[in-house]
Parts: sequence; structure tokens; C-alpha cells
Amino acid sequence: MPSEITSQDQLDKIIKLTIEQSGDLITKRSKDKIKLKFRTKKTLFTIRLPLNEAEKLIGELSSKLNVVSL
Repeated sequence: MPSEITSQDQLDKIIKLTIEQSGDLITKRSKDKIKLKFRTKKTLFTIRLPLNEAEKLIGELSSKLNVVSL
């Protein structure tokens, strides 16, 4: 069962954890939002962000994580 990320602090911790565990970032686009899924060894974490915020975050993380678009 995925866990929903609700705050910026949680997001920062999950990004760090995902990088440490060599996890994946899976993106799924809709009309006005992008759902980001952070896959670690044990858990899947999700967050929905507006397009501009998500694009910026994906750009920063693309060199550190394997990014998969659905």
C-alpha cells in the first residue's frame, strides 16, 4: 500500500532515502498535475504536485535517480 507524502519535510526525507537506496522515481502526468512515485526497497511513496513544481523537481533528481515516465 503506498504512503502519501503530505509535507515538504517528508518529501525531503523520502528523496534522501530513495537516493540512498538507489530507488526509482516514477512519474504519471494528468492535465494539471503530476503524480510522483518514489520507490524504495520496501515502500512506495506518492505525492501530487502542480506541473511547474514537479518539472523542476524531476529536473533536479534526474541525475541522481532512475526516472521512469508512465
